[in-house]
Amino acid sequence: MGVASPTLIRIRAAILVALSLTISVVASAHAHMKVLSAPQHPVSLTLNHRDGVIREAFARTPAGVHRLEQIESLRVLSSSVRLIRTDGCTADALLLRIELDNPKTGERQSLWITSVAEAATAWFDLTPSGPTYWDRLNTPPNVDGVFLYISPHLPGYCKLDETGGPDTLSFVYAMAITRNGPNLVATPTVYEALLPLVHLFREAQRDEVMRAAYGELHRDFERMAQGSMPSREAMESFPWRRILTVKWGK
Repeated sequence: MGVASPTLIRIRAAILVALSLTISVVASAHAHMKVLSAPQHPVSLTLNHRDGVIREAFARTPAGVHRLEQIESLRVLSSSVRLIRTDGCTADALLLRIELDNPKTGERQSLWITSVAEAATAWFDLTPSGPTYWDRLNTPPNVDGVFLYISPHLPGYCKLDETGGPDTLSFVYAMAITRNGPNLVATPTVYEALLPLVHLFREAQRDEVMRAAYGELHRDFERMAQGSMPSREAMESFPWRRILTVKWGK
């Protein structure tokens, strides 16, 4: 299939602007159009996909329509919407998460769309995703003003390479949405709840090197339970990648 001309892309974008801000699906000749949004928020994501694979992706904001080529050719696995309290704002911020995978490689990613109406700004970020041992455990319930990003990897503690997979207890990053976008925050209630689970997992390790690595994870969570930032290894392993920032209004 050839690449769409700029004129055709602009025509498609104009059509998208006219779409409703409710979640909808339109099917035509095995191609589908899906709109993901939340009530009272002027930001939405429109996906033109076939057989589940995204052919074109457009972000709609009051500033116009922006194409997200970074997620094209990927497949949507799931999506969720949450409203989150933001300090200093009267209205809740938008958190829209779309779980994606590469149908050729199986590699998974998450697209995070956040928006603060009073800041007239939306942020679009990509992170790696994947199964971890946390999938078998009960992570803390939602904390007011905070959401969790569960990394698919354990940081490179003890001079080890980053490790991942369903048997790995990976790093959990607590995040808040501010007027400057999503930021990592040390939230004591989150990490206090995680510490006993990390302790039990570390004690169950037979490999001494991995036991030491999970000891470092435990120490990082202890720091964050006391309101401090984690180690250099944890920060270097934080894979939050901004792909688009959109501002509107004055």
